[in-house]
Amino acid sequence: MSAYIVSHDCIARVVFALRSAQPERVIDGDLLGMMLLEMNRRACVALYGDNNVEAITPFRYVTPPGEPHLIVRVYKSLRCYLYQCSEGDVPDQPLYLKLDALAGAMADTLGHDRTADRWLRPDVKAVYDAFEWG
Repeated sequence: MSAYIVSHDCIARVVFALRSAQPERVIDGDLLGMMLLEMNRRACVALYGDNNVEAITPFRYVTPPGEPHLIVRVYKSLRCYLYQCSEGDVPDQPLYLKLDALAGAMADTLGHDRTADRWLRPDVKAVYDAFEWG
């Protein structure tokens, strides 16, 4: 398996997903983004060791621009982020588990069977495939 530190754009989309899922709570986007980056870094350190993982740079949250199919792009970023954080004890952390549950809810909405990695809607899969990873 491999892991890497995801881009700040990917983190911004994950922050957006969390904030959208809990609109009643005021969530500091900068702080949440730094927590996500640190969690990503811990997973990379678990795989490669501390000396082989780059330091994270400060994160400033900027709401992702509205675009067609934003939810699909956010879902792909969330899946990428979860994959990059699946090392060590990170998958046992409450924030990881919350993100995984959110990805499950988004998968249901978009028609993606995560267990079989099968799409029920080819039109959504085509949009998903067009977006880059992390």
